[in-house]
Amino acid sequence: MRFLLLLTGCWLMSALLSAQTATVHKNITAVECTGPNSATVRHELDITIHNQRGEKLCNWVCGCTKDVYDLKQFEAIVTEGNGKVTKVRKSDLGRSEYSKDFATDSYFYYYSPRTSSYPMHIIYRWEESFHSLISFPTFSPVEGFDVAVDSALYRIIAPSSTEIRFHAQNLDAGKVVQREDGKNRITEVSLSHLPAIQDYPDGLPFADLAPVVYFAPTRCNYRGFECNMTDWNTYGKWVYDLQQGRQTLPQELIQKLHALTDTCTTPKSKIGTVRKLMGETTRYVNVSLGIGGFQSRPAAEVYKYGMGDCKALSNYFCAMLHELGLPAVYTLIGKKEIIRDMPNFQQFDHVIVQVPLPDDTLWVECTNPAYPFDYCPAGHRGHDVLLVSEEGGRIGRIPEIADQENQERESLDVYIDKYGDANLKLTRRRKGKFFDYYLGLTEQRNEDLSKMIINSLYLPHPTVKQVKAERQDKQIELLFEAESVGWARSSGSRLFIPITPYPIRKPEKTAAHTVDLRNTGGCEEDSICLHLPEGYAIESIPQSQNIETEFGSYDLQIEVKDNCVFIIRRIRINSGLYDAGKHADWTNFLQQIANLSKKQITLKANAD
Repeated sequence: MRFLLLLTGCWLMSALLSAQTATVHKNITAVECTGPNSATVRHELDITIHNQRGEKLCNWVCGCTKDVYDLKQFEAIVTEGNGKVTKVRKSDLGRSEYSKDFATDSYFYYYSPRTSSYPMHIIYRWEESFHSLISFPTFSPVEGFDVAVDSALYRIIAPSSTEIRFHAQNLDAGKVVQREDGKNRITEVSLSHLPAIQDYPDGLPFADLAPVVYFAPTRCNYRGFECNMTDWNTYGKWVYDLQQGRQTLPQELIQKLHALTDTCTTPKSKIGTVRKLMGETTRYVNVSLGIGGFQSRPAAEVYKYGMGDCKALSNYFCAMLHELGLPAVYTLIGKKEIIRDMPNFQQFDHVIVQVPLPDDTLWVECTNPAYPFDYCPAGHRGHDVLLVSEEGGRIGRIPEIADQENQERESLDVYIDKYGDANLKLTRRRKGKFFDYYLGLTEQRNEDLSKMIINSLYLPHPTVKQVKAERQDKQIELLFEAESVGWARSSGSRLFIPITPYPIRKPEKTAAHTVDLRNTGGCEEDSICLHLPEGYAIESIPQSQNIETEFGSYDLQIEVKDNCVFIIRRIRINSGLYDAGKHADWTNFLQQIANLSKKQITLKANAD
């Protein structure tokens, strides 16, 4: 899919979702600490789903982990729009231990009511038992876009000796009240009459708009491992201690490492050699047993079995670099911005490796060998990270990817015959975030790859002659050749040729934004050569044009030479956060691009 389509394709769906989807009448979470490291959590969710767009909100799921937390009680009452009432018990729930992970202590209970009759009213009540109180459930009363909330209550009852920290986002912290009640400390937050958050095209993501409060104890004991979360330094020290004794490498591997790298002349060449070796001899498989959610498997096990999760592979990579005298830092990554004053376990879901060098800093993704060793995935760029060392944890930040690094370049030759049929030869090259998007294409079947490319082009009645996708260092290259019947529209003695073979969607008309706009930057450049059929002359052709705005630019250059029309089209989108009041200007910019892109060249047959 082309870059501009990624920007404009969301308009139609957003317009359809403008109406309210559901109403949460009551959302209650009550946590009662039953010991220094245990708690009972009771939930009640009373919700009405107004239409089929809210179908996913009907679903209920509860994740459990052996010896950590499990489901004790469950009941539900489902009333469909036609009046049918269904009562559901715990014995009616589905249970699954299936996981893409190789081994895990986790399992799920789930329930998915099905109906074609709306509105659907559901009351869910369930109780969980926590045996290792590593964190408290998050208060997030709003279920998604276009969902209103009548009332929501969250309460924690804990011994006064238990220090409970919290952090509120998109919510006045004053709404969280803590008070003493005898031997207990009660922490409570209550909200009511929350209007639905509307989903806007190019608006902020839901997570940046919805109210949420994180809760966590300052100290906890997770399966016998004491953790101090006073600050990120002490949290990082806990993570570091978990990895101790797990970087020992077998002598066989040590000898192999030196044999491969002792002749390398630079640190980067050594790092590249080690990363290549790891990519050839290991694969990503998640293993989450015991305290495996936080502690890596030993490096010797990764070498022996040839597999590991992100923690194990990153620890293994660090161990190999350390053996060669190179710096390597075990690095936690997750949410884009770490909450500085709220260390907790809910902000990280991945581990990578930082390699600080005198002239560069590498951020190495260890789970996917398709990434070059010196390439940081676009999805990691701009993220806060926690660098873990013997001194503890230290917050760092991966530099944001520059707009000009996100490139889509396309070279297209179109050979048109007198009937309007065409043969197309296409080369696409992708860098930056587009490299990440298209990386998986190199493993797709030719049939699937053909469909993807055909869907991104104006290509009536195609016959594919060649398709291929390759990774070339930090670039994805796609080669495509096809014939298309009726590519140029014929009418009498004239042919009407589109100047760009890319379908452009006009922006849908929506209500004015009330939230800010966020754009993801990037550059697209298309070089198109239209080879005109013999016996035809150009009757009309669009003029070259340029549009410059604060959101980006669109440049269209057209030149005729030697019976060919050369078209250079450049689109630049500037990343940034824009005020909601500029919604009309942004829409106008997209509309101008659409208008210019749909212009045509008219050919007329020469008189005999």
